[in-house]
Amino acid sequence: MALTLTGCASLEKRLIEASVSKAVVEADVNLPGRPAECEGRTKEEHAPLVVGGEVRTALKSERKALERQQQRQDRCESFYDDVWSKY
Repeated sequence: MALTLTGCASLEKRLIEASVSKAVVEADVNLPGRPAECEGRTKEEHAPLVVGGEVRTALKSERKALERQQQRQDRCESFYDDVWSKY
């Protein structure tokens, strides 16, 4: 009995995989490539800490870096929102 149930489960899995593959082929949708800045390879560097330097200067630089990163993320999210709205 256990062998029969296992066989059904693997058959069901194969059927699901086959239907997913078929759907991908039949979809005929070519999504645009991601912008380079959305590839996840663009990392914002930390502000350098200078010995004897003003701590607030480093905090201000970190804040600017965080704002640049958030702006980049907003642009990437807008790109994907635009792609989704077309399909």
